[in-house]
Amino acid sequence: MVYKIMFDSLFSNSKNKIQWMKFTSIVVLGIVVLGLVLSASGCLNSKYTVTYAPGNHGTFPAQVTGGLANGTKTPAAPIVTGESGYIFNGWSPSVRSIVTENITYTAQWTPTYTVTYAPGTHGTFPTKVTGGLAYGTTTPTAPTATGKPGYIFNGWSPLVRSTVTENVTYTAQWIKEPPSAMITSHNIRSDVSGFHYYTYVDVSVHNYGGDGTVVVWATVTQGSNEWTKSQSVYLTSRESNNLMFTFIEPSLWSSYTTYSRVWVENVK
Repeated sequence: MVYKIMFDSLFSNSKNKIQWMKFTSIVVLGIVVLGLVLSASGCLNSKYTVTYAPGNHGTFPAQVTGGLANGTKTPAAPIVTGESGYIFNGWSPSVRSIVTENITYTAQWTPTYTVTYAPGTHGTFPTKVTGGLAYGTTTPTAPTATGKPGYIFNGWSPLVRSTVTENVTYTAQWIKEPPSAMITSHNIRSDVSGFHYYTYVDVSVHNYGGDGTVVVWATVTQGSNEWTKSQSVYLTSRESNNLMFTFIEPSLWSSYTTYSRVWVENVK
């Protein structure tokens, strides 16, 4: 009853009512502001955790750093190591410079490929293997292709691509080197036996190329007369051979001067 009287007395006129309303508004506003300050203070005092995770193909342990205040510098990432056949390709999401929340950065990985250059059947160079190549990188340079005597390098199979897209082996291709014979010397001589004149042409031939058959030709001329013979001979690489051509003509060694001409034909 006493409180009611006081309340009625306090608001007995409109001026007192207005003053009370202003007072109440100030109190409420103060409470709201105080709540916001306390709330902000609590936010600033929150602690967060930053985690670096190895992802699907990482081999390093997860790095977890807790108790980090808002706005502090993000901890440095660990040294990343991965499974064979994969290379590190950054973090997801991208690492922020400061801490603003609990967050996990996960290592991303890209598969790698191996490019091999193989000597093939007749190559003599060592196999060249280059691993750890990312997709789209430039294909490693091919080695110098050296082969067995008698064989010529004829490119790679498959054709070398400009960039790496998969594991691939390029194998050296070889073709048999054709013979490349040359006459190194020749000599003409004569003899008489019975009723015949014998003319001999001695020829030395050397093969600078691969194994194969060559045809050696010899021609002797006397005045307007000409006689030609040939011999086939198989020569291995770097082999020399001596041949003799025999011409039997009764008129060969008359008063005319006799000449000889020789040449070689590389057949196969």
